[in-house]
Amino acid sequence: MSVDEVSWLKYHRYLTIVIDTDIKKVIWNAQGRKKEVLNRYYEALGPENCEKIESVAMDGARTYISSTEEYAKKAAHRLRQVPRDPETERRGGCDAPIRASKKHAENKGSI
Repeated sequence: MSVDEVSWLKYHRYLTIVIDTDIKKVIWNAQGRKKEVLNRYYEALGPENCEKIESVAMDGARTYISSTEEYAKKAAHRLRQVPRDPETERRGGCDAPIRASKKHAENKGSI
């Protein structure tokens, strides 16, 4: 799955978006981008389903990382890197590598 936020109105109003990367569809969203917002998603899933989450792609937002580490304890946390190459951005792609979080790397060995 993937977690991100999008701005939907002026004045920094955000939605937290959860995407099922297998089917490439938005499966949940809610207003705000705080830890408590993503906590509501994980709480709705319940402990058994949270344990089934294998990996979560996200940017470096501490709120999402903290919530994911609390609820999806078995998931590999992947941080998406923003492409720095203007040509890659122009094409609309992201060729930047995905790296595991430092905590995950320490627990699972080198990547």
